[in-house]
Amino acid sequence: MPKAETTTGTDIEAKLIAAEQRYFDFIHNSLEGIWRFELDEPIPTSLPLSKQLKLVFKGAYLAEANDAMAKMYGLESADQIIGARLSDLMDKNAPQNIQYFKAFIASGYNLQGKESEEVDVNGNKKYFLNSLVGVIENDAVIRAWGTQLDVTPQHQTTEALKQSQERQIG
Repeated sequence: MPKAETTTGTDIEAKLIAAEQRYFDFIHNSLEGIWRFELDEPIPTSLPLSKQLKLVFKGAYLAEANDAMAKMYGLESADQIIGARLSDLMDKNAPQNIQYFKAFIASGYNLQGKESEEVDVNGNKKYFLNSLVGVIENDAVIRAWGTQLDVTPQHQTTEALKQSQERQIG
């Protein structure tokens, strides 16, 4: 009969430290932007869509991100973008962003593969392909976790092709 292993508090602590280091390495080395937005106050899911949109832009701030995300905005490290308000990164009046948040809410706060239109630190327009999930407690959104991939080069290529075709026709 095999001998049963005894797990000590020190063993558990070492396993937790190792797991935390693996998590950190995974997030830090990812090529995708990985983020967590928190809200100043929970947003009840029962509110009308327009009210939820207004509150998200008013109260959402970036609480956690990796360096890959910061670089997408023209920064060197996550420390430089942590604390940014959603309204600093995203135009609340851009039709694409309104549709983005409407889709997020309509999906039950779980959205995959939806584009947003944002700006970097130099005011340049950026496009990101996002996957995100909202955390709901007591029928209110309290935070969202997600990933994003910079698809700006694809948009620029498409726009250049469109302009070239218009010149040829015109």
